[in-house]
Amino acid sequence: MIPIGSGSVGTARPWPVVPPPRSDESLSSWLERIGGAYGLTGLDLLAPDWKDAWVAGTGIDGDPPEPLIRWLARKTGLGPRRIRAMTLSGYVPFLLDGLTPPAASLTSYVARFRLVSRQDEPIVGVETVPWLDARWGMMWGCSACLAADAVPYRRRHWRVPWMLTCPLHGGFLEEVLVTPGRSWTAFAAPFGRASPERELVRLDRATHQAVTRGVVDGPQGHIRGGAWVRLLRTVLEELVRLAPEDSPRGRGLAELWDDLGVAPPPALRPSPYEALPPQQKLKRMRAAALALERARSLLTDWMEGNGLALLDPEGSALRRWGRPCGGRAERPAAGDHPPAAR
Repeated sequence: MIPIGSGSVGTARPWPVVPPPRSDESLSSWLERIGGAYGLTGLDLLAPDWKDAWVAGTGIDGDPPEPLIRWLARKTGLGPRRIRAMTLSGYVPFLLDGLTPPAASLTSYVARFRLVSRQDEPIVGVETVPWLDARWGMMWGCSACLAADAVPYRRRHWRVPWMLTCPLHGGFLEEVLVTPGRSWTAFAAPFGRASPERELVRLDRATHQAVTRGVVDGPQGHIRGGAWVRLLRTVLEELVRLAPEDSPRGRGLAELWDDLGVAPPPALRPSPYEALPPQQKLKRMRAAALALERARSLLTDWMEGNGLALLDPEGSALRRWGRPCGGRAERPAAGDHPPAAR
């Protein structure tokens, strides 16, 4: 057997057998499949040079050091940028601002787009790193996707709880144990039921487009993926930080939670989405799905954010300028236009 993991960083002879990475495969999954070709684990491939970087896959899939990326490029023949794109750091800065503070700040992340609130309203109760949940880890996946794989592997986007369903198969994600290239087993279904709501699947379908294609298909063109995930994370915060009070907005929020059949969380310092257990994540994501669908309706007149123009530019203009009897929007004065969605 060739001593795959031996030698210093400077003597990185290429590995003779390197299976190509699968679509959206995580780096740890790919390394485990490479190791499997030699009867080794992914950790064995890196020892002794980069053993500390593995950290049970978390460090490898998070933000591995650049010297390790270059070493892997020499060993595999894959370009450094392509290898980096298999990690969570590959989402920076397009989908994430960073993986650790101070670059990763929820306050900064939700500052640009709002749906329900105005941009000058504070909505962050507890500061955190947006979207990243250390407990979510590598144990989530779609059983139907894994069953359809020619060889099972872990997807990078499963590492982040911005989707709770698989939009390709319409079912909830489950806790799964995947041995890349060999086998997998589902061992828990934390959401406790088989079928998610249709609006939740539609939401996750849009988010899946954002994180795998970089754009979301909107009713009047594409929405950039980075804008979509930031708006979604903003909505998750707005819905629990704004109280259902006696105002048009408050009554709209109260009606939304009532239609879900659940009580709204207390608005005073609620836990951030990232810190919630799966069932509570589901409750908030269902609320966000319903809010984003209602935002596209001209009958919804209680939302005050600039994200309306992002979701539906024409509908946003109609709300702003009003509609005369003929049903067409009033023509704005010269130089007075709705803000462009970015």
